[in-house]
Amino acid sequence: MGNQQETSGTLVYAISMHSKRKGNVGQLAVAQRLAEMGFSVFLEAGDISKIDVIAEHKGRVITFQCKAVTPINGALHLALTKSGPGYQFSYTEGQFDFFAVYDLGNKQVYLVPSAVLSSHRKSMSLRLTEPKNGQHEGVNFAADYLPERILRDYTGNALPGNAEGDDIVQTTTAQAGQGNLE
Repeated sequence: MGNQQETSGTLVYAISMHSKRKGNVGQLAVAQRLAEMGFSVFLEAGDISKIDVIAEHKGRVITFQCKAVTPINGALHLALTKSGPGYQFSYTEGQFDFFAVYDLGNKQVYLVPSAVLSSHRKSMSLRLTEPKNGQHEGVNFAADYLPERILRDYTGNALPGNAEGDDIVQTTTAQAGQGNLE
């Protein structure tokens, strides 16, 4: 199976996959998910920018920094710093709109608003499973960061099925020639 290993019946990519290959897989998976949701998608070439994917929907542009992560002990651990020969920096709020996290184990995309980064210095984790100690306070559950939930206000897809666990607000839209649209 190449660079894959079987773990507890779930196919998980081995940590030995080169980091650039992981990055490419994650970036393409994020782009595919956004396209499936109706966004026009543009990719950064060259791995120079802090923005990997740009998406547009109905004139609204959204930027993403993509990371592909192998789950460890029921969580996705995200490094918020990056370094290499002659450079070192931290990802911070405002550099992009969302941290797009691709789980190499379950092949799911999660979107973390960049504003969340201000409360984390070097790393943050998204829990895929319940903590063994049952703690919920201060825990970032991956399910809360699903694209359908995070981007529904960008796509107009605010259906009750996409807002499970959220407060539902009924809205209406006037059609041209009806109501107060000019």
